[in-house]
Amino acid sequence: MNLKTISIVVGSLALIALLLSQTRTTPQWESDDPFVGQSLLATEKARTIRALEIQSNEDEAIRIQLSDTGRWVLPESHNTPVNFDRLNSLVSSLAEANIARKVTERPDRMERLDLERFALRLLGEGDTVLTSLQIGKSGSSGGSFVKLDESAAAYLTSESISLDATSGYWEDKTPLNLEAQAVKTVSIPLSEETGGFLLASRETADQSFANPGLTEGERLNADAVESLLRNLGQLRFTNAVDRSHEDVREAWEHRRKFVLEPFEGSPFNLYLGRRPEKVIPSASSEEISTVLENDPETGVPDEPETETIPAGDPYLFLEFAAGDTNPWAEPSRHLAFQVSSFNYEQLETQRDTYVSATQEGAGAPDPDAPSG
Repeated sequence: MNLKTISIVVGSLALIALLLSQTRTTPQWESDDPFVGQSLLATEKARTIRALEIQSNEDEAIRIQLSDTGRWVLPESHNTPVNFDRLNSLVSSLAEANIARKVTERPDRMERLDLERFALRLLGEGDTVLTSLQIGKSGSSGGSFVKLDESAAAYLTSESISLDATSGYWEDKTPLNLEAQAVKTVSIPLSEETGGFLLASRETADQSFANPGLTEGERLNADAVESLLRNLGQLRFTNAVDRSHEDVREAWEHRRKFVLEPFEGSPFNLYLGRRPEKVIPSASSEEISTVLENDPETGVPDEPETETIPAGDPYLFLEFAAGDTNPWAEPSRHLAFQVSSFNYEQLETQRDTYVSATQEGAGAPDPDAPSG
């Protein structure tokens, strides 16, 4: 395990908690209860978090853990990387929230606080429990009702705690997060009418893309290539779907392949595909076929009725070389990533978008053409 990397990552989780502990004026809590006035998450505990487990009363559960490579991942979702900003936000809110007052120890009153809404466990090395608590509804003037495992009472915190137990909330939705300036070479699939691929490459990040294989009188539109890379590099997905899903399989059959080589890292394949629109016989047409089988003398309509099934959702597929350490290599072997139709349709594959005639190749003006 790379302990240096892990200490840096975990340290960043504790940073906000540390700053809060140094800059916040601690209120003078008037209570004999030993928990009142204490933070839900002490700074020393924040530094040792290795995993979090969240469970809701709707039978949803999620585990977030620090991998051996020093990345926060969702182990039950093929180690999909976590949105680190959201993780940091949760930890900082726990560190900022003090226990403001004791509310009750009576079970009947505690039941009204909806304390079974969420259960949260913060775990250290070997899944040792650092903090375990239940989080209920919000107070009328702010804060959240909580119950600590080590206490029989319910408390109100000074700050509200927001939790979510679904993987979709915690996934990092930008699997590439790749700037156009970081790309050395890209292979662009052209439309079915043209066919083939268009290669754009450069030796350094400050150079424009070029294609020495173009014919005389043609030039590569480097701005269009940069625009494509910006769209590809910042693609966001809405859902991660198993590759065995029927819609995903049909999208794979109608995929377009891009090959990207960054200046740092190994080349990888990026595919975008969607199930095309389908026109199928309508239910009434199928009924007509059944009738004809039983009674061939029945008249047949000139044009059988049909119905159109719209195109499916677009999906992003990523493919990395064996042994690639990219954090998306493992989840991409199992998952496809649903992207918006708008982003999918914005990706140009017409050759004319990327290749234009040079001034010399455009030819002389037509002398018979009208002026003005």
